[in-house]
Amino acid sequence: RTLSYQDLAEQIGAFKLAVYQPSDYVVDQERLAELESRRQTQNFNQKDSERFLVGMMRVNALKRLESSAHALRLTMDRIIDKINKLLDKVERYGQGDESPTHGHIDEEIVPDADEEDEEFVVNRNRSRNPYRLAELDLPRWTSDLKDDRTVLSAVRDRVAAITPERDGKLQDLKQRIRNKVNQPTRNRDGKPNRKLLVFTTFKDTACYLYDNLEASTQELGIAMAMVSGGETYATDGDNTFNAILTNFAPTARQRSATDANHDIDLLIATDCISEGQNLQDCDTVLNYDIHWNPVRLVQRFGRIDRIGSHNSSVQMVNYWPTDDMEIYLRLQNRVQARMALADLTASGDEDPFSEEDMERDLRFRDAQ
Repeated sequence: RTLSYQDLAEQIGAFKLAVYQPSDYVVDQERLAELESRRQTQNFNQKDSERFLVGMMRVNALKRLESSAHALRLTMDRIIDKINKLLDKVERYGQGDESPTHGHIDEEIVPDADEEDEEFVVNRNRSRNPYRLAELDLPRWTSDLKDDRTVLSAVRDRVAAITPERDGKLQDLKQRIRNKVNQPTRNRDGKPNRKLLVFTTFKDTACYLYDNLEASTQELGIAMAMVSGGETYATDGDNTFNAILTNFAPTARQRSATDANHDIDLLIATDCISEGQNLQDCDTVLNYDIHWNPVRLVQRFGRIDRIGSHNSSVQMVNYWPTDDMEIYLRLQNRVQARMALADLTASGDEDPFSEEDMERDLRFRDAQ
C-alpha cells in the first residue's frame, strides 16, 4: 500500500529525529548548562532550539510530500545518510578513535541545505554548538538513532514505490500539458497560446518534473525550461536565467528579433521568480504544490496577471494533496501554529503568524 497524505501526517509524529537533538543525551549537566547559557543570550536555549528544529523538520516532511513523493524520498535519504554517518562515527569512537574528527559532532546535527525553502532556513553558524562524544550517553543515543532509521526507512520504502509511471499527479500534469498544446487558448490577437507556467516550492520537485517531462514535451514539439535559484536548464536555446525567461515571455520582455527561434512554452519554476518578473505572454499558472503562505500564491499568479497582457483571460490551477479539505485545513492550522513557535530567525519578541493571520489565510485557502 502506498503512502497517503494523511498517513504521513500521522507518521511524522513518530520521527524522534534524535540526530538533531544531542542535548537530550548530554551526561555532564555542567556542560549542558554551558551550551544553554550560550544560546539563552539569543532568546533560545540549546534544548529549545533543537526541539524547534525537529518540529520544523517534521513540517518540512509534510510540505515535501505535498509537493512530490520524490522530494519526500530525498528527504528520507538525506536524514538516513546523516544517521548512518553519525552511527559510524560513534562506532569508530568506541573502537578508540579519539581524533578531533571522530571525537566531535558538528555538521552531522545540521540539516542539509537542500531541505530548506524560504520559510525554513537554518542559520548554520548559529546552529552549531559542537558536542564531544565523550559527553553523551552513547548507548541511549545510538538506540534512538537506530529506531529513527527504522521508521524513516519504512516511510522511504513506501514513497520509493511511487515511480514516475505510478505517480498519478505527474501523469495528470502530462495530460494537462498535452491539452494545452493540442487545444490552446487564443489571445485577443487571435494567436494560439500554448504557454504554461508550473510552480513548485522545492528544487527537488522542479528537477523531478524537468527530468520526467522532457520526453513528452519533445513528442509534443515544444521546448521546456526550469529555473530554481542557481540552477537553470532548457531543452532549446540559451539556458541562462534571463534568456529562459525572455524566451518564455518574448513579448513582455521585449526579445530581440535575432533570438526568435527559441520559444519556450513550458516553464517549471520555484518561487525564485514569484516576484518582480513579467511573464504575461503566458495565460496559465499551475501550482504543483500549494504554498503554505497565501501571499506567495498571489505573487505566483501575479507573474501572468499583469497590465498590458494580450490574453483574453488568465487562470490558476491548483493541485491539492487530499480530497478531504477539512482534514487538510485543520492540519495546516496546527502546523502554522507550530511554525510560529519555531521561527528561529525572529527576535523572540514577535509572532510571525498571528491568530488573525492564520484565520485569514485559512479563509483564503478555503475560498480557493
